[in-house]
Amino acid sequence: MAIGYGQVTITTSPTAIITDDSDGQYVNVRNMGDNNSKVYIGDSEVSISTGHELIKNTEISLSLGPGEEVYGIVATGTQKVSFFATMNE
Repeated sequence: MAIGYGQVTITTSPTAIITDDSDGQYVNVRNMGDNNSKVYIGDSEVSISTGHELIKNTEISLSLGPGEEVYGIVATGTQKVSFFATMNE
């Protein structure tokens, strides 16, 4: 099992947080709370009206199947998120 982690700056366009892993993976995504901006997460078509809302300093854990990806978007400005992933090999 490999471990991946990092930070991504989310913008007003769908921004990739976790990319495709052919074996699936367990991930944790956290809104780092640099400001009061909410981050909405979902697939590559995520929007502020369809995404799952992460407010400042909250996180979500997900189990992704092969080929699944996670994207984020903000209404205005930018917001950093951190991620931690354990990838099956």
